[in-house]
Amino acid sequence: PRVQEHIRQENAHAVRSLRPLRNTAKRLYREMLAATAKEQADVPFERHGRYYCARQTSEEAYATLHLCTASGRSCVLNPNRWNIAEFSIGCVQPSPDNRELLYTVDRHGREEYDLLVQPLVDGSQGQTLGRTCHTGVGARACWIGHALSYVRMDGAKRADRVFVGESVIYSEPDEHFEVEHRVTRLGRRIMVHSAS
Repeated sequence: PRVQEHIRQENAHAVRSLRPLRNTAKRLYREMLAATAKEQADVPFERHGRYYCARQTSEEAYATLHLCTASGRSCVLNPNRWNIAEFSIGCVQPSPDNRELLYTVDRHGREEYDLLVQPLVDGSQGQTLGRTCHTGVGARACWIGHALSYVRMDGAKRADRVFVGESVIYSEPDEHFEVEHRVTRLGRRIMVHSAS
């Protein structure tokens, strides 16, 4: 009880001592808010001859993906409208023909991603989740031509197999190693990396 009374007295003293600075603190807070960007935007990046950018406003929890054209930008993926409490997006990639968008979503926080694909139509997409193609995949997925490439995990959540479409192109037999994969810049080859 004596300690609590002492803390109350210290807090009251702090309030009295800082009272003359209250207006200054409010003014500084307003200045900091004014200097903070209301919207954050990434530099546009090129994929298959089209430009995309991520944008996020202060009212949004997640960044949105936009297609950038000479006439402006249009939203193609808006996770703020999905009806999921918490999630993590692993990767987002448009197809080589710019007709579909693939992305991976972890809906449960267990680093088990669903691979989803949706039509990539300017302006009207991204409001709902696309169709689920595969579950229990790694965060990274990519297009190799018009096929999907992704990594699957075993029962111990070890990334052990690389797929293209429905075919396994590499399987890591050593349980101490995990696999990763990337597609080359031209999108014609897959690089598989195995490490412990």
